[in-house]
Amino acid sequence: HPPCPNSVIEALASGVPVIGYDTGSLKELVGDKGGLIVPYGTDPWKLDIPDIASLLIAAEKVFSNYEAYALAARKRAVEKFDIIKMTEKYISVLKSKA
Repeated sequence: HPPCPNSVIEALASGVPVIGYDTGSLKELVGDKGGLIVPYGTDPWKLDIPDIASLLIAAEKVFSNYEAYALAARKRAVEKFDIIKMTEKYISVLKSKA
């Protein structure tokens, strides 16, 4: 349950749609159009076997409309995870704590 997996941000930045389970912050990172996030279906904290069928259905949906998801993934990264904007926000927070 990584809070902010770099691989997800890297995928979005590369225009690669993300498909995964709704654990950690994945849903917040991917947003509504940068891919598909599905319920785990069981208890991920107990490492129960997840709902693999829902993940497969999500992959088929993304694959069948890949270009739209890819464009949305890239747009999400540019709007939310731009390195300049992120750096400015970090500096702002650090300055406010000083």
